[in-house]
Amino acid sequence: MDSFNWTETLSKRVIGETFKRYKKLLTVLLVILFFVLFITTASASLKYPVRVYYFDYENNRYEYDTYYIKLGRTLNYKAREREGFVFDGLYYDNRFNEEFNEMTPILTDTHLFAKYIGKEYTVTLDHNGGVGPQDTIKVLYKKPLPELPPPERQGYLFAGYFDSQGNRIYSDLMKGDSVWNIARDSTIYARWAEPQTIPLDKQGGEGGDDFVIGGLGVTLPEIEYPAKAGVKFNGYYSEPDGKGTRYYAYGERGVWDQSQPKTLYAYWAKTIIFDKQGGTGGTDSADAERYKDLPAAEAPQKDGYTFDGYYSKPNGKGKQYYSKDMAPLTQWDIDDTFSVTLFANWLRNYTVTLQTEIGESINITVNKDRDMPAIPNNLSRPGYLFGGYYSLRDGKGVPYYDATYKGIKKWNLDDGGTLYAYWVAINSIYTRSQGYIIMGEYPQTIATPEAVSAMRHLFGDYYISDYDGARYFKVYSNPYESVYKFSNNEPIVRGREYYFKVEPIRWKILKEEGGRIYVISEKILDVKQFNTNANNNWEKSTLREWLNNTFYYNAFTANERIAIAETQLENRYVLLDLTYQTRDCIFLPSYEDMINPGHGFEANDGPSPARAAETTDFARAKGAWTGLRYAGKGYYWLRTGIFNNSSARVVFADGNVYNGYHANNKDTGIRPAMYIKAS
Repeated sequence: MDSFNWTETLSKRVIGETFKRYKKLLTVLLVILFFVLFITTASASLKYPVRVYYFDYENNRYEYDTYYIKLGRTLNYKAREREGFVFDGLYYDNRFNEEFNEMTPILTDTHLFAKYIGKEYTVTLDHNGGVGPQDTIKVLYKKPLPELPPPERQGYLFAGYFDSQGNRIYSDLMKGDSVWNIARDSTIYARWAEPQTIPLDKQGGEGGDDFVIGGLGVTLPEIEYPAKAGVKFNGYYSEPDGKGTRYYAYGERGVWDQSQPKTLYAYWAKTIIFDKQGGTGGTDSADAERYKDLPAAEAPQKDGYTFDGYYSKPNGKGKQYYSKDMAPLTQWDIDDTFSVTLFANWLRNYTVTLQTEIGESINITVNKDRDMPAIPNNLSRPGYLFGGYYSLRDGKGVPYYDATYKGIKKWNLDDGGTLYAYWVAINSIYTRSQGYIIMGEYPQTIATPEAVSAMRHLFGDYYISDYDGARYFKVYSNPYESVYKFSNNEPIVRGREYYFKVEPIRWKILKEEGGRIYVISEKILDVKQFNTNANNNWEKSTLREWLNNTFYYNAFTANERIAIAETQLENRYVLLDLTYQTRDCIFLPSYEDMINPGHGFEANDGPSPARAAETTDFARAKGAWTGLRYAGKGYYWLRTGIFNNSSARVVFADGNVYNGYHANNKDTGIRPAMYIKAS
């Protein structure tokens, strides 16, 4: 008979009882572990598009390549080989001001611009029997040619330099108005024209030159113009009465394009001739005096086009004198002894269909390279917010209108098209909970030691901790007082490096009306001067600029910004007793806001727990004053100034609305406020 093993039996019993007792806890831990692994795996597989633009000179437009990069990985970019160019880096903007570091991890959709520099080539100048100042020049691909003195040849007129295919490379004036488009070292050849004597028929005018010397392909020389009583000289034309080709006009000389001499005829008219460029109706001509207002005139019409105004040169070039509504844009600034032609500019009309995605569509008329027109701004969809019109569905492609129905891009196509409304579900943007809205993110709470030990750098001062997968912001502390502590009771050591968790922002609801919710941050989020120049004018303050730019774009995603309503605010500049308006997305509450019972505050400006606010760990580390006997509460700015021009009101740690601190005070906190769209 086998002996009974008491130790083994007791061990099994203990293990069994322990498992029963902690079965639920173990189940919960396993679920959490599975969830963490799932999120980690999903995040690791998440990819963001990186679009790299480059300018296509042949088609005069931007092209792009798209790369899909996993979250947190870097872009391994291999530049396109482009004939005639050398790659010179990636930039965040198309003016190449801010360079992109290829070691920067990709954390969101990214648009970059590739910079290319034209290669240098040597060009040989074959003077073809003439004598020139240089035999070779250095040029850059796709850059203007250098300005040079033209060559000379006895008995001939210089008509320019041409390539071996007969394409003009340099004009006869050699003013550097041509671009080098050949991606190799090349030779260009001078062309010479035989002189022609061209008669000038003054058509009853007196004075001026009787003829000019020209040559085929050569710019006509400057001349003395004739005069005629009661009318103005408009120019010399190839036919009488201002018909045919115009070769001379005020400030202009044409290129002679005749192989044989031909008489040119003066044309006399009023000061301004309106060349309608194919339009009909409107004013034909008018008299004007130099340095006086332009005369009233009527616009022409043209089927299928929108009138864009009158310009000094055709095709919308030169100076614009009349607007599209024929409003004068300047005084007449041309010698009024001349008759000058102004040219109508026409914009072809295209039809763009706005698909509202709620069962209706709207047709609008657009013109290429012009601002998008005003559109209806009253779309409504229960449970959603309008986010703009895009070239593709679901907020993809090119945005042409923003969430306020404002056009943000010129129409850039040679045709019409369709734009699609982008709708964002409200519950995907923010949540409401017991008098608060949760939306946006900002550094707030000091990191735990476990999180700090697992930090990885993302970009700038942002980090991610592998301990909890959260983002953190690094700060070297500069507390108001050395005795300050964080919310976890840890002393704040001046100059030490700290990390603060980027957390959702809680916004206290003050009121809701008209489809908008007025909110203020629950806590004091940061610390800034009201105005670095110590002036308390809210409109000109550096804090207003920071809130509506740096804070606005750092704290909120693109979809969250859709929910923020731009608001017209009433403000008072106390020193001058002036009331003025500003339009802000993010702002400071006013004195009147904070003594309004409708917002949940007492009607007086004395101490009030409802107005008091706690400073975040982040704000304390950056220097926000925090009352040791006020349970971590601090004071914060209002946008209302006081009797002088250098101080603004603040709310103290006990909720008292204080007369004010100097606008350049560095330890006053910030409780941003805003209006959020509810529908």
